[in-house]
Amino acid sequence: MIAFFIRRFRWMLIGAAGRQLAKRLTARQIAEATNELADRLPDRAVSIADALPGDLLRTAGTAQVATRTALKSAQKSRSALQISREAVNSPERARQRLSEMGEEWRTTVAEDDRTLRARLIAITRGRDAATDVLLGGRTSWEDQPLPKVPDSVPPGRHSPRPRRSLVRRVQRSYLQRKHSWQ
Repeated sequence: MIAFFIRRFRWMLIGAAGRQLAKRLTARQIAEATNELADRLPDRAVSIADALPGDLLRTAGTAQVATRTALKSAQKSRSALQISREAVNSPERARQRLSEMGEEWRTTVAEDDRTLRARLIAITRGRDAATDVLLGGRTSWEDQPLPKVPDSVPPGRHSPRPRRSLVRRVQRSYLQRKHSWQ
């Protein structure tokens, strides 16, 4: 039966415990703010505040704690708003950055292509034509076909090797021994 009541009212119990904890923490902060305020005020002002009806210094300490709490909550809400704004704008910013990166890539590829074509044209047609291509002058490097590049040569040096003869035995797949001790 007790377990039923605990399960049924656990959120109420947790809320009550949270309120008690908050009261104790704020009471300590209010007491610190009241003492801080009393230390900053001259003695005559403190004695006048004590003579007035009500606890004026405690009310001022409560107002000071409330002000600090409001400022902290405003800063946190501002930072949360900024984070949410960045989260909303981040896909747009990412798309923009991707398009900028694509444009940078296309520009770099075009410059590299122009440089390589200018080097090839410098070898085949001369330096003046290469400079004209590199600077993007009258003769466009896109209009002129590039000279045909010969096919690749197989790497290494070709050396003919004599064919090794098989050993004359019953099974002809054996190779001759290289060394006499084998």
